[in-house]
Amino acid sequence: MYKRVASTICPLAPFLVPRSAAVCLRNIHQVPVRSFAARSNPKSRPRPNRDGAYAARVDSKHARELSRLRDALYEGKWNTVEALYPTFKEHLSPIQTLRLTNLVHSRLRNLRPEWSDTAPLLQFVDDIVLDLQAGKIAPHPKAYLHLLSIYKESRQYIKGRELWQWLEAQDENSCDAWVYGGALELLVYDGEPLEKLEKIYSQALLRFSGENFTDYHLSPTAILPDRGQPLVVKGIPLALLQGIFTARVLSGDWRNAYLAFDTALRLYPDRTPTRFFELIVYERPLAEAVMAFSLSCASRPALPPKMLTYLLNRLVDKQSGRFNVTKIAQNLKIFELMLDAIRAYVATGGILDTRYVSLLVTALSNMVTWVPPSETRHSALQRYNQQIARIAERIIESFSKYVAGPVSTAYTALAALGGKVGDGDFAFHAIERFGEVGGVPTEITYRTMVSAAGYQGDAEGLQAAWKVVVNHASRHKRQLGITDWNTLSRAVRMLQSGETDAFLEAQLEILDAPDGIREVVRSKSKRPVFDIDPSLVSFDFSQITHRLTSLINTTEAQIGLMLADPATAVNREDFHSNDMLKPLSPSSSPEPMEALKAVYDRLTTDPGQPPSGAVAIDAAGIPFDEHRFQNWLAVNKILAMAESNSQLKNAAIDYAFQSGRAVRDPETTEVFLENLEGNWLQAPVEARSRVITGGEEHKNDLQYEHVRDRVLSLRGLAV
Repeated sequence: MYKRVASTICPLAPFLVPRSAAVCLRNIHQVPVRSFAARSNPKSRPRPNRDGAYAARVDSKHARELSRLRDALYEGKWNTVEALYPTFKEHLSPIQTLRLTNLVHSRLRNLRPEWSDTAPLLQFVDDIVLDLQAGKIAPHPKAYLHLLSIYKESRQYIKGRELWQWLEAQDENSCDAWVYGGALELLVYDGEPLEKLEKIYSQALLRFSGENFTDYHLSPTAILPDRGQPLVVKGIPLALLQGIFTARVLSGDWRNAYLAFDTALRLYPDRTPTRFFELIVYERPLAEAVMAFSLSCASRPALPPKMLTYLLNRLVDKQSGRFNVTKIAQNLKIFELMLDAIRAYVATGGILDTRYVSLLVTALSNMVTWVPPSETRHSALQRYNQQIARIAERIIESFSKYVAGPVSTAYTALAALGGKVGDGDFAFHAIERFGEVGGVPTEITYRTMVSAAGYQGDAEGLQAAWKVVVNHASRHKRQLGITDWNTLSRAVRMLQSGETDAFLEAQLEILDAPDGIREVVRSKSKRPVFDIDPSLVSFDFSQITHRLTSLINTTEAQIGLMLADPATAVNREDFHSNDMLKPLSPSSSPEPMEALKAVYDRLTTDPGQPPSGAVAIDAAGIPFDEHRFQNWLAVNKILAMAESNSQLKNAAIDYAFQSGRAVRDPETTEVFLENLEGNWLQAPVEARSRVITGGEEHKNDLQYEHVRDRVLSLRGLAV
């Protein structure tokens, strides 16, 4: 009784009611304790299910089926859920509705549209939406988040918009800030202008700011109560921030996108959602993607394997196809970045995949050049090619014991490399190993043999390999495509033989190739001319092979150690300074850390704040204050990269407009590596002329001003 009255007097702190008042109130309206011997009826007493819900009663004969449905939702048994949902949907609790939509979403993500018919499952989603709108099943806001995501991923944007328009008018039982975040992602993929999306974001902040001051905490200039401690404010809707981050990235607003990214890293440095990092890896220029991947390894365990696969593919594509001393050095640098990314991924608990090994072999194939069989003047280059092929073979053999699953695809890449260096025996051995490790030949395997025959000058082998490609396509009812014909055309050009030229023309006629393919193939009929770059005539190729051997030895030892004993994996606290990840750091020049720390303190603390106490360690094993500072530094570096890329892109667009040509990717290999290795603190052109002179104190003041102005400029703040 005292507690009830006290809470009425002082609801925020009932324990502050004076003790004398407690004495006075002690005997008010006391009810004597009585005992009633009424018979209990256990069967009439409602019992909560495992989700804590008191669902409506069902007929006893159906109770078992309802229990099966709830268990199936809990255990993810789709067939049972699909069969029982129509009958018992009205008895589901909100959390069970969430489990239902989560199960459907997961099932759709695991189905490949080209292999499975997703129409029945998408119809089931439509039925769930109708049931929710009709009030037949209990709503849960995050269930709607799944439904909006399903419509986005299946590109059913009209249905997604209709659901969002209905949701926007619902109360908090159906629509919360997380739902707004999902709607933002759906709408930007449907082409909604950023201006409208920013208005929706502002509406969400206004509607859901509430007691936890969401609008303040999601502001890019917000200040934490204590940088050395985890955020204690509950219910910050990171999904809303993720939604506007996605909208800004896809709309090209790089500065505000990265400020949202910075906000997420500041709030939760050890558990920022993976989607923030993924979107940068998938959508932004490669230098920014590499930096974001490095950050994700320092913050997140168990990254999605496809994220690394995509990054490695982008790195391979960035390698130059030209062959001179400069390009070899650039391709070697990119190969180092690939090794570092793989090691970083394994250090976070990732599993080594055969695709990563295959991409390493492909990257090495970009470091050799084809030498016609008739060329005998460049024996040093031919020896170098052979050594690179042996190094690639060693990579497969060394890493195969750590790879999850067979390494057959890696041997396909190795066979292609063997053909490119003109070693028929090596290519044949790679195909043999492909079969020994359980590889099933595909059209890629057979095209590889066509290419190998062309590189080796084997006309008979080329014709035999091409017939295998044709027969394989016929058996699988697959029409020969442009990739098949380009492979044959390139191999024929390598042979420089009238006989094989006639063979190509005959095949175009016999197999009735479409006119479009014939035009493409004939437009590329000019034979390649072998001409070695003068810079390679006296080049010492051994420095390249020695560097590669050293890199692979180090990588093998570190990966073996980490996979054999996960406890020895690199501590994420060392990720920003460890030599293993040094190439992933965008600047090789020393940074004025004292000035940077001073600017950071000015922007992220309030002079009236009490000093921080003991520093806590976050889930990544890093002190919170240090992790937040390193993230802040990294975002500044990414902002500098984005600024440079934006200027180059605008220049490329202007040039294309004036010249009437297509816009080319402004991030060339040179620009990519320069962005990674450049000094992000370098001031814009108009400010570079300022020279820091005078006494040490004056020099430090100017250095601080320079760093401050650069950081404020990158973040779009007043200088």
